Order: sequence, then structure tokens, then C-alpha cells
Amino acid sequence: MLEFRSGNHTHRPVIEALALVARYAAAGNTTYYPLGETMPVHKAMGGDWAEVVHRTDKRGRRRVVRMVYEVVAFQALRDPLKCKEIWVVGADKWRNPDEDLPQDFAERREENYRELRKPLDAAVFIDDLREQMTTELTLLNGQMPKLSWLDIAERKSGAIRLTPAEAQPEPRNLRRIKGEVQHR
Repeated sequence: MLEFRSGNHTHRPVIEALALVARYAAAGNTTYYPLGETMPVHKAMGGDWAEVVHRTDKRGRRRVVRMVYEVVAFQALRDPLKCKEIWVVGADKWRNPDEDLPQDFAERREENYRELRKPLDAAVFIDDLREQMTTELTLLNGQMPKLSWLDIAERKSGAIRLTPAEAQPEPRNLRRIKGEVQHR
């Protein structure tokens, strides 16, 4: 139903994997993809998934398990879709990132940057950002030793230890909800 695109060649295998999944969507309850089918390999197929994606069938042939491959393909889609490295044709929120800017953005660059309250010079933007981060990290560094519930020290169990918070009072209606759940 959805058509995926990407302007980044790195994500080409994921787009091809999704096309493969779409081609076999109506194939019914088949365990394996057909022999001879080209399986696009993408980075999500590595690690622990590499052993699970392939299985030896009854005749001793190495096959690609369809359901596992589909899960891996959708997992590979998740992060690039969130940051619009892969987008959905015709979508609104997950659309082509080139459609996010006004068509005349380049011609009206100075006006657009002024409306965004951002400098035109990237070096100035980075310097301002670095200054803000330094200020905030300095404040954090100054306040951390004063926090009674936080202890930072070298130890095998971990450098950061938080004192457990006091128990909060039970919400008013919690007993009624528990009683209703048990009754059902």
C-alpha cells in the first residue's frame, strides 16, 4: 500500500527489501522465499539476525525465512523513516524532506533565517550553540556535588548511584480499579 523512497544510496537495499516484501505480500502462508530470488542485504540483517534469517530446509538447502526477513526489513526501515532518510510517497508527516522547505527558500534565504532567528553564518551558529552548551554543562557540574540523592564514584557496580526516592502515596482510586479487575 505504501511506496517508499530515499535520496540516499545507502538505504537502497532497504527499499529493495521492502519491494520484495510487497511482491510476496499476497503469496499466502509460505515459509521460505522461492529459490533463486535475490535477497537484498542491508545492515539490519547482520548480528544476531544473520543466523535466524537463513534456515536449512528438509532437502538441506539454505533458504531465507520469509517472516523473519520481513521483520528485519521493517526494523531496518524504522530509524531511517523517523529521520526522513527514507520517506513515504504522498504522506504528510513522513514525506520527502525536500517538501518540508518552501520552494523559494533559497531565494528568500536571508528573510527565512531572520524569521527563524538564526544566523546565516554556520560558524556563528555553532559558536553560539557551543557557548550555550558550555554554560549549561558548567552549571550542571557545579550543582551535581550538592545533590544529596546522587553519588558518583569509581566502583564495580557502576559509577552513578541514586538514592531511592520515597514511596508516593497510593492514588485514591487504585483500590477500586484493582477490585474491579479482580471481579472481572
